[in-house]
Amino acid sequence: MHRRRFLVDTDIIINYLKGGANAKDFLMRIIDGGASGLFSVITEAELLSGSRNADDESAIYSILDCMEAIEVERNIAVTAGKLRQKYYSAYRTELPDAIIAATANEKHFNMYDEIEAEYIKEI
Repeated sequence: MHRRRFLVDTDIIINYLKGGANAKDFLMRIIDGGASGLFSVITEAELLSGSRNADDESAIYSILDCMEAIEVERNIAVTAGKLRQKYYSAYRTELPDAIIAATANEKHFNMYDEIEAEYIKEI
């Protein structure tokens, strides 16, 4: 039986670090090994850009080290450019978000054929 795999977005990790219960419940499944987590290296860059000190960085890596990093390869970059071009005028899609969306786009990202994307929003 395959474990469920999730591409974890920056917002989920930020919510977790801020003590969000929904994000904590979700990420604990990955940390405890009940599900597999993947993240874009863009997510890593976004998290580190908001890091204030070594403790913040340590907290970030305590989560990321439980998951698998996905590099930005050419197919992802091409898909991201097309997604941003298509959706920028309607949604003001920024390039980092387009790259992460392209990473999760199964049609163009064949390395992982069972990626599921889920967003945990805090109430």
